[in-house]
Amino acid sequence: MASSAVAVPVPTRIDPLIPTPRRGSVGAGRNGFTLMPDEARRIDDRLNDLLVSFARVEGKLDALTAARDDHETRLRTLEAWRWVQLGASAVSGGAVAGIVKLLSGT
Repeated sequence: MASSAVAVPVPTRIDPLIPTPRRGSVGAGRNGFTLMPDEARRIDDRLNDLLVSFARVEGKLDALTAARDDHETRLRTLEAWRWVQLGASAVSGGAVAGIVKLLSGT
């Protein structure tokens, strides 16, 4: 089985994370580009910044999920108290009506 070389297309759009080939650059990039040392450092710094931002967003998402669960628990507790209050008001209303009936003699 003969292997053939695959040509990697060079992107035509300008992207700050994809450096253009330059003379006197050091090392070879994965896509056939050669990177200047400062370009590799900038890409590495940008990647680290993105990873830190991603970790921050992930932490905030975890906190929001926990807060949502706590909020759901609070709502369920309030809904349960609503029924307790409704029952208490019905009992007290009946008791007051009974007392009024006894006092009025009818």
